[in-house]
Formats: sequence, C-alpha cells, structure tokens
Amino acid sequence: RSPPSPPSSAVKSRQAQASSCIPLLLPGVSMRLLFITSNVGGLYPSELLSSDAPKSRYDDATSMETWVDGIVGCMNELPDIIFLNMQEMGGKHRENVAVLSLPDQMLSQSLSMLCSKLKSRYSSHRRRLWASRLVFCTGIGLSEVSRPGTAASSHGEGHEVDEGAGSFTGLACMFFADEEKLDIGAIKLIDLRTEQEEDPRQVLQTFNADLCTFTFLPPACQHEKLHESSRKGFLLSRWKLGERLPLLDVANVHLIHDNNNLDSAATSPSRAASERKDMLLHVIKAARVSHGSSFICCGDFNFRMDLHALIQDFPQRVKVVSKNQVWHDFHPDEMWKNLRPYDRELLAFNSSFSSPLLLEFALDPHQEVPWFPSYVLDTSSKALPSDKRPRYHDKRFPAWCDRILATANTWRQLGVSNVRSLPWPSSVSYSLATPSGSDHAILSLAVDLDNRP
Repeated sequence: RSPPSPPSSAVKSRQAQASSCIPLLLPGVSMRLLFITSNVGGLYPSELLSSDAPKSRYDDATSMETWVDGIVGCMNELPDIIFLNMQEMGGKHRENVAVLSLPDQMLSQSLSMLCSKLKSRYSSHRRRLWASRLVFCTGIGLSEVSRPGTAASSHGEGHEVDEGAGSFTGLACMFFADEEKLDIGAIKLIDLRTEQEEDPRQVLQTFNADLCTFTFLPPACQHEKLHESSRKGFLLSRWKLGERLPLLDVANVHLIHDNNNLDSAATSPSRAASERKDMLLHVIKAARVSHGSSFICCGDFNFRMDLHALIQDFPQRVKVVSKNQVWHDFHPDEMWKNLRPYDRELLAFNSSFSSPLLLEFALDPHQEVPWFPSYVLDTSSKALPSDKRPRYHDKRFPAWCDRILATANTWRQLGVSNVRSLPWPSSVSYSLATPSGSDHAILSLAVDLDNRP
C-alpha cells in the first residue's frame, strides 16, 4: 500500500497560519455533527453486468439524483462534520462494483454529484467544505474490467487493487468537514494502530471520482467481515473532536438479512434475528465497547419485526405467501402506532448486559410525523404519494432496519442527558428521508457538540 502523500503547500500554509494564532484543540469551539446512514444497494442494478454493457442499461440518473437530494436534505443547518455511512455500495453483486465504479459511471457520478451539491451549499454561506476520499471496503479489484498499468486500463498508474481479499462487503464511508475546523485542528482522525492524531486531509486524502474503484482502508479504519454472506461487516473509525468529546468511535454496521419469509415466520425469535444478535455482540467485542465508551454505530442492522408473533396475533391481517412475498393490510400509520412492540431485536440485544448498552432516541408514538419503517420501500415510486406516506414492496414485511445507536455515555457527551425522555433537546434532529432512490430510507442524526468550558 502506498504511503499517504505529503501535505500540499496550501494545507501546510493554512495549518501554520492557524497554529500561530489559535490553540490546536480550542476548548471553546462548538461543532454541529451530522451522522447519516444509507443502504444504497437499491440504487444499483440487480442483474449482473459486464464491463462492455452499454451504460444506458444501468445508469439511473433519477435514482442518483433522488438519493443525493435526500442526503443534502438531511441538513437543516450546515454541520461542521458529516459522517456518511453507506452499505451495499455498488449494489448487491461484487462483480458489478468494478463496472459501476469506473470513472464517469454510476458510483463515481453519484458521489461527484453529492460533493458538488454539498460544496455549493456551503459556498453560498461563505464556508469551505472538504470531502474525503471514499473509504470503500470490498475485496473486489479491477481485474473484472482491466488491470491498472496495462494498455487496456483506463485508470492510469497508482491504483491499489486488493485482488485476493475475498471480503466483499460494499461498506463505504465518506467524511465531510468544515475547512476552518480542520485548519485549527478541532477535528482529528486517530490512527487505530498507533493511536496518533492525524489531519483527516492527509490520512483520508481528498475525494477524487477516479479513485472509487478499489479498496482503500487507511490505518485509521478497521474493517471486518462478519458472516459468510459477502455483504455483512463493520467499518470503524476513531475521531477527536475538541475537548468535551475527546475520542469518538464511529462504526458503520451491516448485519445479516432475512432471505426467506417462511424461515422468518417459523420461530420467535427467528434464526436470522438470533444471528444478528450474535453478530452485533461481536462488533461490540471487536470495538471494545463498554458502558463508559464514546461509541456510536450507524447502519443497516436489518432488525425485523417478529413475524412469527405478528401472524399469531393478527392471523387475518398478516400472511406469508411465499419465501419472497408477505401480504398484510396495515397502513403505515398503523405500523408506527400499533406494531412497535413487535420490534424486539434491540431489546433482545441489550438483555445480554446488566443495563442497556446501545440506546436510540425515545420515539413518541403520538408525534405528528409518524416514524415509518425504513425498509422495504417500493422503488418504483420516485416521489411520495399525495398522502405523504411511503409505499412498501411486498417482498418482506416492513421493518425499522436502519438505526443510529450509541452508549448512554455518548449521548450525555452530545448534550442529551436522557436519551429515553421526551421531548428531544431542541438541538437534536433525528429523521428519516423518503424517497431515497433505494429500498431503504435515509436516516440522519444531527447534534451539537458544545466544547465551551
């Protein structure tokens, strides 16, 4: 793996100027943090592609724009740092990743569009936004298309390819930060091997649409495959954000899915639910998380409603038609008001500890805007219906798969004294965005980190 490139003269100049007049970690700097999780698999083709397939066969500009607008729409206020966590980047087939991530193809196009819109938004407020290179965890290389450095390659020299990792997960992260906060050293990335503080601009480098193709795992990130299913795993990074929250571990998580409704309905809990619990316990162990840790995890946990219990309690309203079809007559509003008790997997996970370890915000069942299930959205609809309620595909029973969870200690450090109480602090925004272009909604959490003494 090539060593990181030395700081550019412009970065050196800004750092020198900032360090001469402002302490490295300014205690009085407050920051707005935005965490986003989005399973983007539904954006990409479900069929296998070949490198010579006509671009028009798989380039869905409408879906890309819908997704980008959904991400940008998460920002009611401009955050100082954005943690964008994505699952199934490039789609559900590892063979497609090398095709779709070529320069000017779907993956690089969507990220370029996102960076452009975000930077434009910041520029209109006279702020500079830095976008990191894509941290893309996949064992797939360029061999399916062409090898770098050969006459057939369109990628040029210097592309790293992990040809034999065999650890495809499609997990990907991007980080965006206000350049001023980076210049004064208020945002640092911690090297997980050496525990040294680093400037994210040097460790992660700057986004380049031509460099989306290959595995890029800097020493500041830890990736692990969790299951024989090729797409499941986690990606961990560690950050220092001022002084009030000295170290924050951020995990992008993707757990095993239910692939057969008949199996899901057979027992309570289902086999897949039990496996998800074990997988999440492994993430906690690998990341060395305790109740006192500063740890937040975002992702597609694939938590499902207890289908076995639903069928028992509502035999006339829920029926498993086949392994890939479930019929029900619940309106989205009913799911939120009446079916949350069947969302049991987080409770089962926390039962493994003396007190709950991972917590999410208390969600008011009487809130004006219902907290709709984030999966499985009907992607044939590019806009919300007139009643503003999402529509769901009948492949699976709708569920709150996508979550942002953290330890109680983390919530306190982020200014939320009791995550289970209502109403939320006025500084907190926790929301689902639909349509997203994918079959998962986009979930976001915005909080203020107050570093004032």
